[in-house]
Amino acid sequence: IRHAQDPVFFKRFVQEARSIARLAHPNIVHIYNFGEQDLIKYIAMEYVDGGTLKERLKQPLSVKQAINFVIQAAKGLDCAHRNGIVHRDVKPANMLVRKDGHLLLSDFGIAKLLETTTNLTRVGTGIGTPQYMSPEQGTGQAVDRRSDLYSLGIVLFHCLTGHVPFTADSPLTITIKHLHDP
Repeated sequence: IRHAQDPVFFKRFVQEARSIARLAHPNIVHIYNFGEQDLIKYIAMEYVDGGTLKERLKQPLSVKQAINFVIQAAKGLDCAHRNGIVHRDVKPANMLVRKDGHLLLSDFGIAKLLETTTNLTRVGTGIGTPQYMSPEQGTGQAVDRRSDLYSLGIVLFHCLTGHVPFTADSPLTITIKHLHDP
């Protein structure tokens, strides 16, 4: 991360990593350690042997499999939300799936951290992935657990259809579609 040498960013990184490391849940990737070694900032987390949900979405999933993955993600998000943490970047690339089908959410907090240290809040330029962003997040408004649930709904749509509901040439256009298109 290009912000890693910024002492303010690193302080916030450590605070976020501590919060996330406290999330002990079977559907959240476990963080073992974080810190700095020889000017290199790191976060050491559990290895997941099966890749990401994104890699499995080269074709639509069965309804049963899609619902199973989304329920697992929802359980992990519920734990985070009960602990005051909003993910802000719920998408298949941030869902790790073991070979046995067990799903774990990853990449908590980094989106919030980058957003607060870089002021990336203009429409279509905020941190996150526009195809999965809630309308409020895409327009730079405050987000809460409902934004994560909206994004999880987009993940379910993607799992069942093999594609996201809205695509366009620019992040702003995708955000507008989330605001106005059915």
